[in-house]
Amino acid sequence: MGDAYETVLLIKPQAFVYKPPPLGQAKGYRAKDWNLSQPLWTGRMVIKSRGQDCVIHLENDDGSDFATCPVFHPSKKGPESVEKVLDSSRYFVLRIQDGSGRSAFIGMGFNERNDAFDFTAAIQDHHKYYEQQQEIERNAQARKNQPSKDYSLKEGQTINISINTKKTGSSSSRRRRQYDDDDDDSDFGFLPPPPDFGEAPSSAPPPPQQQQQQQ
Repeated sequence: MGDAYETVLLIKPQAFVYKPPPLGQAKGYRAKDWNLSQPLWTGRMVIKSRGQDCVIHLENDDGSDFATCPVFHPSKKGPESVEKVLDSSRYFVLRIQDGSGRSAFIGMGFNERNDAFDFTAAIQDHHKYYEQQQEIERNAQARKNQPSKDYSLKEGQTINISINTKKTGSSSSRRRRQYDDDDDDSDFGFLPPPPDFGEAPSSAPPPPQQQQQQQ
């Protein structure tokens, strides 16, 4: 994936971070337990993807990362990267990781439901893209593992080819017939001969001086 381009899937200018209490025996997180009036952090949320990898960035005002949450497909083993709370559509639990690979859970939320909807849709779209790429890779590997087919003729095998031909005359003869048809004068009758101006004299009369000498 090193050659893949980084793509920004979503930007939300304002997101809030909370510290959820330990889950304990509960079956899920509830936002009402987070002391929502006092968030631990407020900043920008950006979702970026590179190939099949996706990361949620919580960015400070200067563009540095406050926290990052790698988004893994639900089919992979381990805790979910993004989990919805039980009592609201605007709050989520993120499994963040630092540079050393250590992880922790934080609460994140938005003021507007539309922002939360866009966040969920962007994550789902990436999961669909991941599934499509996995299917493409499986199909390519299956084709690679298939034995190549041998289309060469075995000893004693022959190929019969039947070609239907229709004699329509050569192109030159067709052009010749068309030219003869175009040159036919039957529609106009025979052209008349040139007018007859009589027989030309055998020789011109001598000039006047020669006539006097002869006399």
